[in-house]
Amino acid sequence: MKHIIMLLIAVALLLPVVAEAQLPTCYYTYEQISALLATYQQNHPDIAKVYTIGYSELDNLPIYAMKISDNVNLDEDEPALLFVGQVHAEEVLGVQITMSNIEELIALPSTSPWISQLELWFVPTLNPEGHNVVTSNMDISYRKNKRDNNFNNIFDYNPITGYDIDGVDINRNFTFNWAHGDSLLQPGGLEVWDYYRGPAPMSESETRALKQLCDQKKFIYSICWHSSRTGNFAEKVYYPFNWKEIRPSPDLSLAASIGNGVGSQIIKESGTGSYEVYPNLSRKGAFHDWMYQQYGTIALLVECGTRFIQPDSLLMQNTVQRCSNGVKWLLNRALTFSTAVPTSSMLVGKVVDAETNNPLEAEVIVLQHNAPWFEPRRTNPITGRYFRPLLSGGSGGTGYSVTARKKGYYDTVATGVTLQNSYWTTLNLTMQPIPAASLNAIVRTGSQPISARVIIGDVYPDTLQVVGNFVHNGYAGTYPIQIYAEGYFPYLGTITLEEGHNYTEYNLSSATTVFSENWENGLTNWQIEGPWVVQNELSASGFAITDS
Repeated sequence: MKHIIMLLIAVALLLPVVAEAQLPTCYYTYEQISALLATYQQNHPDIAKVYTIGYSELDNLPIYAMKISDNVNLDEDEPALLFVGQVHAEEVLGVQITMSNIEELIALPSTSPWISQLELWFVPTLNPEGHNVVTSNMDISYRKNKRDNNFNNIFDYNPITGYDIDGVDINRNFTFNWAHGDSLLQPGGLEVWDYYRGPAPMSESETRALKQLCDQKKFIYSICWHSSRTGNFAEKVYYPFNWKEIRPSPDLSLAASIGNGVGSQIIKESGTGSYEVYPNLSRKGAFHDWMYQQYGTIALLVECGTRFIQPDSLLMQNTVQRCSNGVKWLLNRALTFSTAVPTSSMLVGKVVDAETNNPLEAEVIVLQHNAPWFEPRRTNPITGRYFRPLLSGGSGGTGYSVTARKKGYYDTVATGVTLQNSYWTTLNLTMQPIPAASLNAIVRTGSQPISARVIIGDVYPDTLQVVGNFVHNGYAGTYPIQIYAEGYFPYLGTITLEEGHNYTEYNLSSATTVFSENWENGLTNWQIEGPWVVQNELSASGFAITDS
């Protein structure tokens, strides 16, 4: 009993210390960030411009991004890079790194290769309302934004780490593998609320703001700064990805080379060696994996500093300087030619219409670095330009196979493409349009027209909701066609469209249910192998079975 009383006293003594912890005054407040960005733009209007890319979820605070480039008011045909200083509120070191990077770059002349050849975007904080919670010393261990999860119109937080009811972890709210992020329904460990993924993918205004910017710019490289509160992940660089060490991304070796390049330039706080570099192993709806899946961005997560994630002024400045060396390496990797990074190979080019020579927004596929779960890596819709970082040489000595693909055009394929070290390799592609073809058809049962869903095509399918007669305007060729109508056996087949007009009809027969399962009676109808269980908390509706 004596030991228990002593433990309770120790805890009681500890809690006020945690509650009264103060952030060192060397860290910028949101107001200071806003004022500095405005000053940078005012003093360097030729190369620096501030954009409001969105607003925070609850407090409606502007989320600022600074663009640095020569001809800053123009949307030039240049590789774009993104640097996000802060996603998690307590991880303030990244804000300081990003602001320091901006200040250092705007001091350079517009003729500097970093400024004249690249388009650089900096978001000092993606989480301004969480940043305010920390810098105002309400809760310096706060992690999330301020979404009102229990709808009581009160900001429910707790200065003790891990017991904040309100807020969403922005880095769990992105669409890619959002389902694997932690939720309020499945809290884990002591940090009960800290990793809440939100009520839906992209539910938070902060994640939507970043998506809108990324949709426009299609960034080639990205760094998102984090800090590890436990120290378990401190001073490390993570690249996309090798989930559970059994599911590698098709760009794993390329991403590893870039992660190693950045990490090799950042010396650890102890002075003994540089940052360690690893593939990301977890699937949590995180920003960096989402960037890679969505745009092909080689997106790095850098855990800067040690477990003392809010160091005093001298150590903060020292960490900023060391981490900035990794940023400089990445800037050099993106240049047209770089002696500083001799492995800075990149495949670039334009895709145009073979008849008009007009630029096309087309998908560019590198066969050896492709996956079916990728969002299409498309060219710039205005210029037709694409940028694709790759390792020099080719795939196994035979070169890369590159395909340009666009609806209404025949595929254009280039094989044996090899890349040089230190230089960009240019591969321009022209695409031949496919002749137009229309389909006039009817879906019926006997002589009675019926409502149906018609899907034509596979790579870029068209889906039509029809009642009997319908017209589909497409292109000549042979395509798969699927027709579904409630209560009728579906039609699965192919259709060949000749140039000009085509006509056909589809007669569906009534369906007979042979077997159905809603899992409401559990697994009694099934012989189970493996960890399958019935649940109804995370399914779209009703019950489902899952092994994960």
